[in-house]
Order: sequence, then structure tokens, then C-alpha cells
Amino acid sequence: MRRYEPGRPPLGILAEPVGPVAREGYDLRTPMGGRAGWFARRFGFKHFQYMGAVSDKLFVGCAIADAGLLVNSFAYAFDPRSRQLCKRGWERPLGRGFAYNPDPDDGVSRFTGARGSVTMTAVQGRHEKRLQVELDDLEIDMAFVDAPPFETLRICTQTGATGWTYAQKVAGVPATGTVRCALGEFNLEEINAYAHHDFTAGYLRAQTNWYWACLSGRAASGEVIGCNLSSGVNESGVTENCLWCDGRLFKVDSVLLECDEDDLERPWEISSHDGAVALVFTPLGAYRARRNLWLAGNNFQQLFGRFDGVIRCGEREIVVRDMGGFAERQYLKW
Repeated sequence: MRRYEPGRPPLGILAEPVGPVAREGYDLRTPMGGRAGWFARRFGFKHFQYMGAVSDKLFVGCAIADAGLLVNSFAYAFDPRSRQLCKRGWERPLGRGFAYNPDPDDGVSRFTGARGSVTMTAVQGRHEKRLQVELDDLEIDMAFVDAPPFETLRICTQTGATGWTYAQKVAGVPATGTVRCALGEFNLEEINAYAHHDFTAGYLRAQTNWYWACLSGRAASGEVIGCNLSSGVNESGVTENCLWCDGRLFKVDSVLLECDEDDLERPWEISSHDGAVALVFTPLGAYRARRNLWLAGNNFQQLFGRFDGVIRCGEREIVVRDMGGFAERQYLKW
């Protein structure tokens, strides 16, 4: 039986919504067992959300990341046919302009900058997530529903000596809404776009790195599939690796995401230890950001492209052919 202790988060894969994920009430300790000070409790807590959608005609992505001392956001739209990219990114120190919603299933997170705003909304009663980007040259109004029988991944793992990470993931759900930018105006439902969402919060390592891959779409055999695969994070006792087939969640063992470190735009090979995943990812474009300060920094490279190969959901083998998705290499000092 799993033990729950006051001031300690439940660990493992969680079947039900968890409510607010916040630093208040958590008894953060130092690696030597003492109580952590105010600065570590306040600025050691990290949070980010990422929402996006893919189709044959458009890739869309947007994130808000609260690194404690610095909050940043980016949004982009990418045309895989012309390989043109519309993008915007900005940052503000000490959380100015950012309102954090600790409940991944109910409430509003918002980041306001000089050029516009990003709003991420969760509506509990409707099981709806919504992204609104209002910039001078990029507007996104996107939504999706992850209501049962869709099975959301909720996972909490130990991190470092005394921390923890809660992650909530969705992929392979139909997207609705519109995108307006220099690439044109798009109706996400009409172009058969599929959405994905990542809510992560907790006391992550001060230096964090990961490789990540995600795809969403409808296979030629008719199934709506999604995947979330990573290495470097959420690997203590259980991993976040999983597949979705028509909304049903299938856990996946540890994975290798192999790429050319000198040229990330060469094809990646992605495979799992249990044989459930054997994919090749071919990049078509990328969003990049790099900054190296004394207490904060990042080397962020998110690539958008096409997946080919095979996935296995239980006894079912599904061929993946030219399906849209993302791969990412990320280093954070925060």
C-alpha cells in the first residue's frame, strides 16, 4: 500500500487528478537533512507548461517556463511545406507579469510581456485545456478535451537528493480553434490537427537536461495515436514514457533517443528497451534559444518534423508513416 505523509507528494503513476501542485506545505530539506532556507524553497520550485498541435499543414507550439529567477515564454507556427517559421519569445525577471495556476486541471496561468500575452486555461468541469496567444503578429486560439475515456498520464518522481517532479502529459487528442500569422489563417479542426500538453512542476535539479520526443496523429490503419518519450528526467522508479491509442494509455519502458550532437537536424533514432517503440524522426525545422548567465541559462533546441517506424500498443502493432511531431534537446541552469 502506498504511504502518504504530510508535506510529501505521492510518488508513482497517479490515476486521479491531483489538485494544486505548489511549493507551500512541502518540507524541503537540504541534502544533509536540514530544513532548506527561504531562498531554496522559493526559487528552487520550477514550473513549465507546453502546448502544441501538429498537422500536415501546420505545427504550433507555445510554452511558459518559470525558472524562479526568470520567467520566459515562446510561441511559434511552422509550415512544414514551405518550412517557414513565425516565432516570438520574451522573458521577465523574478516572475513579473506571470500568474501561476498550481492546478493542472482547473484555473488560469498567464504571462504578459511588452508585445502581448500567453494564457493557458484548464476548465475542470469540461476537461478542456485552452491556449490563447495574443501577439502583434501571431495569434493562437486552440483547445482540446481530455475527458475520460481518454487516459491522462500523471506521474510524480523523486528528483535529486530531496526534490520531486510532477508531470502531467497528453498527446493524440483532436485540436480545435484558429491560428493567424504571416503564414496565413488556419482552422485547426479543418486541417485535422492533433494536440499535446505538458504540465510540469516541482523541485527539479538546479541543472536539468533531457531528450524528448512527442507525436500525435491518425495512423493509416485508422487509430489516433500519441506518444511521449524522454530520457534524463522523471526516471526515478518509474518513467514518463508512454503511448496512446484511441485515448488508451500504454506505458513504455526506458528509451534511447539517439541523435547527431553536432547536427541535430539529421535523423534521430528512437527505441525503447521493451520493443514497444522503433521510430526514426526526420527534422524539418527548429526553434532554438540559448542564454548563459551566472545563475540561469538554457540551451533549448526543439525540432519539428516527421516520424516513421512502428509502435506496439499491447498486442497491436501500428505502422507510423510520415506523422508529425517534435524532438527536443534541452539543458537548463535554473
